Amino acid sequence: MFRRRLQDQVHSYYAQQQTDQHQHGRVTYFSGPREEQPRYRHCSTGDAPPMPMTGPKGLDQSLASSDLRSKFLYTDPLVVRVGRLSKRFMVHKNLVCRDSSFFKAACKGAFREAQSNEVKLPDDEPETFDNFVQWLYTRDFEKPATEVGGPDWECFFDTYVLADKLGAPKFSNYVMNVMVHEAETRWDQELSLPDAAAVCVAYENTPGSSPLRRFLVDLYCCNNRLEIPKHAVPDEFVMEIAFTLKRRSVESGPPRRPWSYDGHRYHLEVPE
Repeated sequence: MFRRRLQDQVHSYYAQQQTDQHQHGRVTYFSGPREEQPRYRHCSTGDAPPMPMTGPKGLDQSLASSDLRSKFLYTDPLVVRVGRLSKRFMVHKNLVCRDSSFFKAACKGAFREAQSNEVKLPDDEPETFDNFVQWLYTRDFEKPATEVGGPDWECFFDTYVLADKLGAPKFSNYVMNVMVHEAETRWDQELSLPDAAAVCVAYENTPGSSPLRRFLVDLYCCNNRLEIPKHAVPDEFVMEIAFTLKRRSVESGPPRRPWSYDGHRYHLEVPE
């Protein structure tokens, strides 16, 4: 019953926003169908908060000097087997340990992985881990898109969850930069919001303080369209939307998009 009341509050707030939109002549966010695009495409982060750029031939700029290449690339390889079928990836041990506290811990001391130079990730998807490997060497990765060209939020969220699992805050922040860029550049178009499956990925795999949850709630609370997932979503998500909307209801003017004026709102702290 409580969940139902919260959902009713959310629907009521969105309905009022739609009424205000018509009364004040604000723009509509529907612009017709888009041309089909492949599921994966290259996407620049544009004005997103700056992250490490790629260097010559796509190599991470931090690896451009010969000394750093010797330190990170001319080292023992590490085999990573991912997924139920144990798809094999090979990365440079020093490089992956630099950006991931998970791999740094696994490759230390008397751990079996340190002796065998092999780490297994049976519960993760190879496609998602491949995003991490791409970023590891180029500070970029092919961005997932739906068949109609919008952001594939579930794939983005899976990648963010993996970054969190691997203890790779720089990668987490990069993925977040890309998601913020997608939201900002498509906001005045027909931006598709994360569906119930994507919401569940975020809430079932992150702690309550996760920036991913904060971003997801902001996406919905700043949206002027009456779009609530039709399928079951976590109660926490519904409650956070209701509480956020209630807090913002006393603010004057149209809802502000937090990411447009605070680019680091969703960033994790990166250890020195």
